[in-house]
Amino acid sequence: MANLTDARCFRRWKHSLSHYACKECNGDRYETINKPSLMHHITRAHDISEAEYTERHGAIPSADCKACPRSGSSQARHPTLRSLKNHLETVHRMSLEGYFMSKIKPLQAVAEDEGDELRVEQVVTHPDLSFLDSLEAWSDFVVVLETGTRLKCHKVTLAKWSPVLEAMLRSDCMETQRGEIEIRGHDDITVKTFIKYLYQGSLDPKRYTLELLRIADQYQVKRLFDETFKTANSPALSRLVKALTADNVIELWQLAETHQVDTLKKSALQFMVKKGKDMMSLRGIESLGANQMRTLLTFTLENPELVPKKKPTTAQLRRQITQMERELSEMIRGEAEGGNERQVHLMHHLPMNDLNNMANIFMPDDLI
Repeated sequence: MANLTDARCFRRWKHSLSHYACKECNGDRYETINKPSLMHHITRAHDISEAEYTERHGAIPSADCKACPRSGSSQARHPTLRSLKNHLETVHRMSLEGYFMSKIKPLQAVAEDEGDELRVEQVVTHPDLSFLDSLEAWSDFVVVLETGTRLKCHKVTLAKWSPVLEAMLRSDCMETQRGEIEIRGHDDITVKTFIKYLYQGSLDPKRYTLELLRIADQYQVKRLFDETFKTANSPALSRLVKALTADNVIELWQLAETHQVDTLKKSALQFMVKKGKDMMSLRGIESLGANQMRTLLTFTLENPELVPKKKPTTAQLRRQITQMERELSEMIRGEAEGGNERQVHLMHHLPMNDLNNMANIFMPDDLI
C-alpha cells in the first residue's frame, strides 16, 4: 500500500466483505461471511426484502468483480471475499491489493466527492496543512498523532479555541514540560482536520464527520458547533444529515443536545421518528436518559406525519389471505352444520367471491 491511509481503507474494505452482520436483529446480531446468507436470513427471520433492508440500513457491500467487462454476468458474481480473490488471481492476474487500488478506491473517491454516504467504505483524504510550514519558525508546541506523525503548532492558537488545551498549557503537567501532547483514540485524518479548523475556523463541508464532532466535543471547541450549524441550510449540516445512519444518529443527537445545536438536533430527531417501530433498534438508544426519551416521544407526537405508514410485505399479505380463507371455511362449515344466527348473518354479508375481491385489492396479480 502507498500509505497508511490506503492500508487502513483496504482493511476496512476486506472486513466489510467478510463480516456481514444483520442490523435488523435486536440483541445478539446474526453474522455470516457472505451476502447470500445474510439475504436468506433477513428474508426468513425478518420477513423483509433486500430493497427494504437497503432502504433502512444502506447498501450491502458486494464481492462482485468490478474488473469484469460485464458486471452483471455470472462470472462477475462472487458470494465471498475468498471467491473474489481466487477469481482475480486466475482470470485477471491481479492481487486483491491491486484490485482495491485500481477499481475500488477510485469509486470511493467519486462517492466522497458526490457527498454519498459511504458507511464502511468511507475514504477521506488528508487535509492540506501546508500553511503550517510558513509558521514553523514560531511554533512552540507539538501535537503527536496516533501514527507518530508530529505537527508543529502554536500554544496561542490551541489555547484560544480549546478550554481543555488552555487549562493543560497553563498547568505544570508533563505535556507542558515536554512541549508536546499525544492525541490518542482518533485517526490521523480527524486530528489533522481538527487542527486545521482551530487555525482557519472553517472547512470543506465534506470534512465535517462524526469523528470530527467527537474530538471537538472532547476538547470543548464550542465554536465548531455554534458557527458551523447555526443555519438550517448549512452545507456542513446537509453533509452530516446525509450521513445519518441507525448506528450514528443517537450519538449525533446527543452531541447536538450537549452543544445546543437546534438544527442538527431537529434533523436527528426527524431521522429517528421516520424509523417508526425500528426506532428501538437504533444503536445506543438504551443509553438515553429519561429527559431525552421524553424529548423523543414529544417530538414524535408533535410530528405524526413523519411516522412511516409501512405497507405489509408479500409474506404478510399471504398470511392475511390464508387467515381469511380459514375463517370463511369455518363459517361455511358452521352454517352447514346448523350454526347460530350470527354466522348465518355474517355469511349473507360476506359472499364467497369477496375473498377474490380482497385478494385483488391486497396482492399483485402475479401473486394471486
